Formats: sequence, C-alpha cells, structure tokens
Amino acid sequence: MRILSILLGLLCFLPSFGQDYYFNQLNINPAFAGAKGGFSGTAILGKQFNNTASGGIGSIGGITAGGGTSVGQLFSADGLIGNGSFGMGVQIIKSQLAYSSNTQSNASVAYRIVGDDGNLLSIGVQGGFAFLPIYNVSTNASTNKFTANAGIGGLIILENLFLSVSKPMLYQQKVESLNSPSISFPAPFLVYTGYSYPASDDLKINGTVLFGKQKDITPRLDFSLRGWYQDKYSAGVLTRFGDQRNLIGFLEYQLGKFRVGYAYDSKPYGNNQQTFQRGIHQLMLRFESIGDNPTIMRYF
Repeated sequence: MRILSILLGLLCFLPSFGQDYYFNQLNINPAFAGAKGGFSGTAILGKQFNNTASGGIGSIGGITAGGGTSVGQLFSADGLIGNGSFGMGVQIIKSQLAYSSNTQSNASVAYRIVGDDGNLLSIGVQGGFAFLPIYNVSTNASTNKFTANAGIGGLIILENLFLSVSKPMLYQQKVESLNSPSISFPAPFLVYTGYSYPASDDLKINGTVLFGKQKDITPRLDFSLRGWYQDKYSAGVLTRFGDQRNLIGFLEYQLGKFRVGYAYDSKPYGNNQQTFQRGIHQLMLRFESIGDNPTIMRYF
C-alpha cells in the first residue's frame, strides 16, 4: 500500500519519455534538433477519457482516486543556427493523471556535420529538469519533487535511411516518499532506425524500428509503417512489444507550412491497462519553415 501511494506519480512520469516520438523525435534524442533541415514547432494535446466523461471516480490499483480524465500537453521547437552547423531545440511537457501532475522541460544542442552529398552526422546533448509528483494516499495530498536530468545521442541521416542511438536520461531517477520505499526509473538506452521507400512518384512508404532497454525491465520493441501520398496525406500504424504491448494509429495532413495530426494509443500504460481502461487521443499541430532541401526526417 505504501508503494501505491507514489504509483500515480510514477505513472504520470513514465509516458513523457518516448511515448509520442512518432510526432516528436526530439523526445528520444537531442541529436534530432534541426534534423528536418529548418525550423519546426510542434504542439501536442493528449486526452484520456476513463470511466466517466469528466471528474468522475476511478479505481487505481485498488485505491479510489478522483478524476475521470488524464491530460498531456507538449510543446517542442527546434531549428538550425550557425549556417546549419548547429541545431537547437526546447521541449516543455506537462501531464496529469488523476490527482498527480508532472512538468518537465529541457533544452537540446546538436553539432551537425553535413557532407557534400547531403548525408548528415549529428551529435546532441540535452539538459533540463522535472517536477515529479508524489501522492500520499494516507494524507490525500500531493507534493512535487525537483529533479535534474541530462541526455546524449547521435544521429546519421543518409538519402533514404537514418540511424539514431541515444540515452535521453544518463542516470536513473528515483521517486521517494516518507515511510515508503523508493521507486527507481532506470535510464533508457534507445536505438531507432528507419527507411523511406519511394514506391512511386506520389507515394513513399516509411518503416521504423525502435529498440529500448532499461535495467530490470523487459526490452521494448516498436515497429511502424507510415505512407505519404503526394507529401500531403499520411496514415500509419505502430505496434509495440515488451511490458507495454499496444497498437497506435495515426493520421497527418500537410497544408503548406502547417501540419495537423491525430493519433490513438489503444493501451498507453501497457500491462497496467486494467487500471486505466481507455486509450489516449492525441491532436498534433506543427508549423514548419524547412526550405528547399528537407531531409527525410520531415516525413517520419
């Protein structure tokens, strides 16, 4: 029961790392800063409807908790500076699950080496902070704990292929509560790769694989396929294996410098889905100023 007193806080923290990378790769690797070839600003709103339409009562791990919805918000922006030799990015993430809320922010810098053939090598670092929620069931109160974090990553982009290797957190985070054992969130190691296949002049098909490993946690493996028609219309699906086994579908539409997207994550908490019965709906809005030579990352 004492461990459950901080379970809400931990679950609120977990989805912020790498759950929505299909809309925002900067979330898993700071080397993606500027990787699209220009400026990009992305806003994502995620909402989960649980047992009631709003403000109802749910049961979490056998503990009664108020709040029928959970909400997540993300703002991310990145671009190029120094004649394209450097990329910079910033992210602000806020999520709320029942009583508990979590706020995170980080900044990224990437050094880029661009070859004469347009191939790219990028090395990125990031640093930031998070306010992790600690909910105490016995006192019906929630407090926030300040933690700092740092990450590093590398990225190679070729004509139709990319490879990303990263540790978005260099050291594990611990969530503690008075009179309760601490719960550790091990630092993830991620390998992410993708290939863009030009099926025709109007159609490209993009496939990706992501492998994630954390200490004492079942390895995570994601596969995705996404089609782009005339660089305007896109539909895709992602399947996830490991502790979090689920299916995600997403749609996107490009209108000039703006892009809108929708995704549905059927089981955002994996094997804890019996606790949180509904999936998460996500809406994405992006503004881009890419220029005439975008990289393939614009369409991943």
